[in-house]
Amino acid sequence: MPDDFPQVERWLALWADWMRGETVGRGYPSRSVGLSTGGASEDFDSLVERADMRCCPLIDAAIRDMPLIAQSAIAHVWLSAVFRLRIDPAQVYAECMPELERRLRAHGVVV
Repeated sequence: MPDDFPQVERWLALWADWMRGETVGRGYPSRSVGLSTGGASEDFDSLVERADMRCCPLIDAAIRDMPLIAQSAIAHVWLSAVFRLRIDPAQVYAECMPELERRLRAHGVVV
C-alpha cells in the first residue's frame, strides 16, 4: 500500500475492521451499564474509539459513491476481496486515492 495518503489509509484500516465486525447485535453487549460515583464513566480511549466508529458509515458512504472499479480495488486491498478485472488492482487503488481523500474531506472525516 502506498504511503501517499496516510490519514486516509488510517481511516480505511478502521473501516476495514468495522466491515469485518458483526452489525446485527447478537448476544450480550461487550459493555454494560454501571454506576459511577462521579467523573467520567468511560476512559478516554473508549470515547475516542466510539467517536471513530461513528465515522465508519461516512467512510462506507464515500466508498460506495465511487465507481465500481474503485470500490473493488479498495475492497481488494483492505478486505481481501477478489478483484476479477484484467487491470492491476494496485494501480486502480493508487488512482482512486485522491478522489477518496476528496470525498472524505467533503464528509468531514479527513481534515
